[in-house]
Amino acid sequence: MLDANNRPVPGASVQWSPLLGTDGSFSSNPSTTNANGVATTVHTLGTATIYVVNAMVTGVPTTQFTANASAPGTAVGVSVSNFLFTPRDTAVQTGGTVTWTWNSGTTGHNVTYTGGPTPLPDSSHTQSGTTTFSTTFTTVGTYTYHCTIHPTQMSGSVTVVH
Repeated sequence: MLDANNRPVPGASVQWSPLLGTDGSFSSNPSTTNANGVATTVHTLGTATIYVVNAMVTGVPTTQFTANASAPGTAVGVSVSNFLFTPRDTAVQTGGTVTWTWNSGTTGHNVTYTGGPTPLPDSSHTQSGTTTFSTTFTTVGTYTYHCTIHPTQMSGSVTVVH
């Protein structure tokens, strides 16, 4: 939020009001602008795919945000080929499974977890050809992984959400 002289307005109360997609929730409502005049909240999705939200501050015009949103899947695929994980970064719901499918000919690759909520899931063995490896994620967080044979070229992450 900026004033008439284009300066940030700290301390302003912003009320968030859902107009469409009303089954979600806000992490803070109202929220307060920071020193840069920015107010934030996290909108947790419900079952809707389109959300329209008003941001209201007393004495100024209402601002409206529209977003198309969807929760990540419960089954996500990652291709292992050409010294890349595709997609490099992905997301899955809690209880969902990510399956890596090798399309690498005779070149061996693996999926080795390097970070995330502990304990880390089991990593894969080095494989080649047209094999697969799957992990079912039960803990929210971001898991990082790489191929130990090609760590500078092949890395990725899985973000697990509710």
